[in-house]
Amino acid sequence: MGLEAQIDEILSLEKFANLDSRQKTVVKESVFANCLILSIENQKKYLDTIRNCVTEIEDLGDGYYNANGLCYYGIVITDVGRVPLDADGMIFPLNYKVKYREFPEPLGRLPRSVLHEFGHVVVKKSNINLLECKSGKDGKLLIDLGGLVINKSFSSDFGHTLSEIINEFTNLSAFKAYLAYQDVDQKSLEKMQEFAKNNGLSIVNTTPAYLMVLPQDLFSSYTETYLANDVLPEGTKEMFNPLYVKYTPLVKLIINAFQNPCCTYGDLVNAFQNGEGLAAMKNGEPINDLLFGYYESSFHPLEIFDEVMKEVIDWEQFCVLFDKELYSSSVNYDFLDKSIEYFTEFYKKRNEKFFKSSKITQQELERNMDGFYKTVESCRQFYLQERENHK
Repeated sequence: MGLEAQIDEILSLEKFANLDSRQKTVVKESVFANCLILSIENQKKYLDTIRNCVTEIEDLGDGYYNANGLCYYGIVITDVGRVPLDADGMIFPLNYKVKYREFPEPLGRLPRSVLHEFGHVVVKKSNINLLECKSGKDGKLLIDLGGLVINKSFSSDFGHTLSEIINEFTNLSAFKAYLAYQDVDQKSLEKMQEFAKNNGLSIVNTTPAYLMVLPQDLFSSYTETYLANDVLPEGTKEMFNPLYVKYTPLVKLIINAFQNPCCTYGDLVNAFQNGEGLAAMKNGEPINDLLFGYYESSFHPLEIFDEVMKEVIDWEQFCVLFDKELYSSSVNYDFLDKSIEYFTEFYKKRNEKFFKSSKITQQELERNMDGFYKTVESCRQFYLQERENHK
């Protein structure tokens, strides 16, 4: 069964009978776009999650979802199933309710809200296995909820900001992949091509559709912030959430800092173009440990970061600080400068460790650091310009 037929079969389930045919088309194409940038294995996991774990999909129309004093354009609500999957009570199923708000322009039939929310579903877990959880430094149980979000003993979470910003990046990749896909009706294709042309997105006509949607300069390209800028044509700014993308340059620097010193960014581009997704591996190791963690295990980047940096700042402390910045409309430059220092030290120490263990040569170490310092400079220049623009 083809990918589109699989999505049709899932959306025909009784639990999604509340969606009319137009709404199902919107959801289908958003799910389909997200699938285009995944490996075959992660496509299957994604569709299985929608089939088995998503209990409700709601189109909010022009409305909002309100909870805890906050107003959301869309949200994925997580519920822990009360009935364990095994007799020992160690495995608890997770259920999800997806709510999205429609933005009819400028994405044709790919409104940003539904594309974003189903982007979150890509990385969600189907269950909580208590045997796979970890004990935190304060004795609380750490639970992997998917993406980079970790729950502490069903009470508090951390890692939301990183997950939101990376999801905005994968949304852009999914949208570009969808632009490249040939089997959409001509009217929608022309509309999306016009949008892409007006906003600096490259359109490619290749098969399979995910070819060439990963930029050659991911660590220093900030298209998302451009598309969220108020000076763009009316409606265009709705594609990305300005609250999230104001820290896109910092997050791309963090992604660079988690690049496996044994691998180049070109390895990731090549693997992605071969359909292996952003969680791709080389010689049995992730090419990029943050992106691998995003798709596979929230604990993966935590363990790598803490091994190197726990005497300075640990992963939980950093994520908690970053999450506090999520709803601030302005950039905290003190936090930004400190973060650049943390991840520069992290990347430097990790490369030195690989060099000392003979995993990389002196030349490779220097190459890696030279590339990373260019990312740092690009990030700093971006924020220097932002400071000037807001004086």
